[in-house]
Amino acid sequence: NFALARAQNKQPGVKLDFSRFSADPAEAARQVLFIDAKPETLAAIAKSASVAENGSGNGSARAPANAPITGLLLGSPDFQRR
Repeated sequence: NFALARAQNKQPGVKLDFSRFSADPAEAARQVLFIDAKPETLAAIAKSASVAENGSGNGSARAPANAPITGLLLGSPDFQRR
């Protein structure tokens, strides 16, 4: 939750520049982790993206497509092992 909040700029005083990260999970992983993400991590991100695309329908402003990807990468076991 911390990583997702951070990636959505919901923490005071912290802003991420999403234009620096790809919307492609595999490429974003290389940018954030400096390594390739494990297949399990990429599968979890794909599943999360699928759920998000089906939408909650709440009508709120959406973060850039790469914001949730970045947050999930920051919260992933791949990042935690660094």
